[in-house]
Amino acid sequence: MKRILCACALLIVIAAGSGQARDAVGSSFGALTTGRSLSKGAGLAGLGVGIGLEDYRRNSVVGSIHYGLYEFIEVSGRVGLADADEVRLALYGDMKYQLLDAGPELNDPFDLAVGPFFEYLDDVYQLGVQAIGSQLFNLKGGQTLEPYGRFNVRIESFESDSNLEIGVNAGLRWGVTGSISLFGEIQMDGNDGLFIGIKDSIF
Repeated sequence: MKRILCACALLIVIAAGSGQARDAVGSSFGALTTGRSLSKGAGLAGLGVGIGLEDYRRNSVVGSIHYGLYEFIEVSGRVGLADADEVRLALYGDMKYQLLDAGPELNDPFDLAVGPFFEYLDDVYQLGVQAIGSQLFNLKGGQTLEPYGRFNVRIESFESDSNLEIGVNAGLRWGVTGSISLFGEIQMDGNDGLFIGIKDSIF
C-alpha cells in the first residue's frame, strides 16, 4: 500500500510540474459513477448532461451502458456530443475493479474502485487510470444517498503533443428507487463544469 501511495504522489508531482504546451482538455462527460461495481450480469443505462464553467465552455450530452462483467468488475461505454466551438462526437470506455467493499461481503470502511479508462474527442485521445471512492447511506423509505469522489491521472495526446494531466470529480448519487438513481457533480479539470445524470436498471 505504501508503494502505491508513493507512486500516486510521484505522478501528481510530475503532472503539476510538467510544462504544458496547451491547456488540459479534460473529460467531456464527468464521472457520474461511484466506487461500487455492478454485480455479475447486472446492467444499467444512463443519460447525462454537462455544463462547462470556464471560458472554454464545453457543454455535452451522453448516453451510457454499464455491465457487471464479473464479481467486483464493471465495464462501461459512453457515446455523446460535446459542444465547444462546434459540436463533436465524443467516446469513452472504462473498466473498474472494486478493491474495497463496505457491504457485508468484505465490510470495508468505504467502497473503492480502480481501473483504466480512455476518451476520444475530435483529435484528442486520453488514456489513464482512475480511483473512485464512495460511501452509501440508507434513508427512510428505501432511498439512499452516496457521496463519491474520483481522481484520475492520464496522458492526453493531440497530434505529436502528449501531456500528463490530472483531474478530480466530487458528486452525490441519490437512489430514488431500487433501480433509478440521480447524479450531480462538479469537475475540476481541463473542462471544469457541472454534470447531472440519471441511471436505470435494464437487466
